[in-house]
Amino acid sequence: MDHIICAYNIPEEIEDNLIKLGVIPVRLRGFEKFGEFHPLGYHPDMLCFKLEKNKWIFYDEVYRINKDIIDSLNLEVILAENPKSC
Repeated sequence: MDHIICAYNIPEEIEDNLIKLGVIPVRLRGFEKFGEFHPLGYHPDMLCFKLEKNKWIFYDEVYRINKDIIDSLNLEVILAENPKSC
């Protein structure tokens, strides 16, 4: 099964539908510098980028707070420095 990286707070219905489609949702905690509940902190497309099948770029802080989850996927991870303006 393939994995999809998503925010940890996706609705259960969406998670169930992804699983029915044969995709395993991987819930990541958000980017803390935006604030605990700030919506921008939970956009996976703003926090990581898939380069190749198993090669991803993650902001270093996002990787740090989700390390166990990300490492369990056996991905090759490239770390990007967090933006200075955050």
